[in-house]
Amino acid sequence: MKRNILINLALLVTVFSHATVRTVSSNPSTIGQFSTIQAAIDVSADGDTVYVYGSPNIYAGFDIVDKKITVIGPGWAPDKNLPLQAIVNGVNIRNSPAGGSPDGSELHGLSICRHGNSFAKCSSW
Repeated sequence: MKRNILINLALLVTVFSHATVRTVSSNPSTIGQFSTIQAAIDVSADGDTVYVYGSPNIYAGFDIVDKKITVIGPGWAPDKNLPLQAIVNGVNIRNSPAGGSPDGSELHGLSICRHGNSFAKCSSW
């Protein structure tokens, strides 16, 4: 119940800031809009938030290129969320030669389990 209140509060805040919250779940018992983090990021715009539900499955890695995206997993408030983690197999945050900037992108509450993650050309990192 508390988790639903927090999610609804996050949705309410983003509605007023004209951002979109997208949900991701690779767990068949938890419904999300997307089954991969990358699919949610691909359709997101600057300022959007991607909420990743905990899962017994490991999520595929993802890239944030030229977008300011916030990705939130269940680890940001483990006492209020399900005991499942959101384990991700790698993250890359970078600019492309075409321009744009991922500056200001944020990752919260995720377990990233691969060596070689990269954060390139990000002035505020």
